[in-house]
Amino acid sequence: MNEKIQHIIQEIRSKKEVLTRSLQQQTTRVQQLEQEVEQLKAEKTTSAQELARAIEEQGQFQLVKAQLENENAELKSLLEAAKKQVVEAAVVEDKTNNNAQIDELVREIEYCIGQLK
Repeated sequence: MNEKIQHIIQEIRSKKEVLTRSLQQQTTRVQQLEQEVEQLKAEKTTSAQELARAIEEQGQFQLVKAQLENENAELKSLLEAAKKQVVEAAVVEDKTNNNAQIDELVREIEYCIGQLK
């Protein structure tokens, strides 16, 4: 009977060792998973901060874009006004040149008439 008890005790010790190793492995695995969770939490926080910065930058870019579009519209308006002035000046210059040419032709005709007399 004593041997039987010793055998049972030995079986219990073997099972205990197996369970102890399994418990240690599971404990190690749990610690690894906890570290992963902490790392993922840190990454999540970093990503959230980066997202917030990106959203803020996007807002700033949209503001700058709107300002540039306004400036572009103003510059286009100024360019059109300048073009209009140039065209008007060219028309006035053409009229002035035409009048001067007409006056010169009239003088030449008068001169020729004067020569014919």
